[in-house]
Amino acid sequence: MPITPTTFAGHKTLSAANRYRAYADVYLTDPSTGVKSSTIQCLVDTGSDYTILPMSAATAIGLTPSGPPVTFRTVGGATHSLPSHSWVDIVIEGYHIIGPVVFAIATGFSPIVGRLELVQAFDIGMNLTDWYYG
Repeated sequence: MPITPTTFAGHKTLSAANRYRAYADVYLTDPSTGVKSSTIQCLVDTGSDYTILPMSAATAIGLTPSGPPVTFRTVGGATHSLPSHSWVDIVIEGYHIIGPVVFAIATGFSPIVGRLELVQAFDIGMNLTDWYYG
């Protein structure tokens, strides 16, 4: 489904505060058992190097993050170190990919789909001024 500025998954209306941002439905799966996490509404962030999801998504499919901690600095200057997992089955708006995910333990954050997963899922590219479609 197309990612639109006023709905996600083509059906749920976003709040007035979020209606001009792109969101996508994302969930994780365990291919060996067929178990999947609940669907997470994620901010599409083409400036993010990482896809950051709640730890509850990993727990739901029985995944214990075993990758190295990922340390990054936010725009506000805060530094965070979060657990990661290198190969996770991710479904973004119905497109299945396998890629790295960083997991946030804290509550109250906005889950993010980063640019690397967007490029992989939708076969797109971007530069400072334009989008490229495969």
